[in-house]
Amino acid sequence: MSVPASPQRQSGLAHVLHRYITGDVARPFLNRVMRLLDASDATPTERSALAAFMGDAVQDVDPTRLKLPRLKELEMILAETRRA
Repeated sequence: MSVPASPQRQSGLAHVLHRYITGDVARPFLNRVMRLLDASDATPTERSALAAFMGDAVQDVDPTRLKLPRLKELEMILAETRRA
């Protein structure tokens, strides 16, 4: 069985899901990303940006060592970004 090619950079979430399907990220990581996307008050654009950031981050850092923000931290980051 061949591994599917990585999706185009059009969707950060598709990239994260691809990394999960190919075994590059574990289920707890994917679950945490999904909880952050679901629980935050982020706009669709902000959710896309977070997913793209996570997709890029797993390319740069071993996913088992990648620290995801807590929901409260994400909300603070979003609030600061919106004020800028």
